[in-house]
Amino acid sequence: MVEDGRAVPKHPHVFAWPDGLPYKPDWITNRFSTAAKASGVPASIHDLRRSFSTLAQRAGVDRMTVKDLGGWSSVGVVDKHYTGDIKPVLERAMDLIARAQWVV
Repeated sequence: MVEDGRAVPKHPHVFAWPDGLPYKPDWITNRFSTAAKASGVPASIHDLRRSFSTLAQRAGVDRMTVKDLGGWSSVGVVDKHYTGDIKPVLERAMDLIARAQWVV
């Protein structure tokens, strides 16, 4: 649906039945697991969450925003369980700092 030129979802859930009711988490996990096994891809829902977090951080999204977008309870949870290799982001940040023109 479009309102004032903006796309507005019909319901607030990413995974929902046509009537707008959300899928139950166990149903989604089971369906994903079945599809992953059938395709030969060793992946889980948590792998998708970890990938989302890592890719967002690599793109420069701050950890607090990643936490909010992913629905995690704290930045510590993101750091401990949902952050892959973000070294390239850190290296880019240090390059930017090194090239900055410092005015004292």
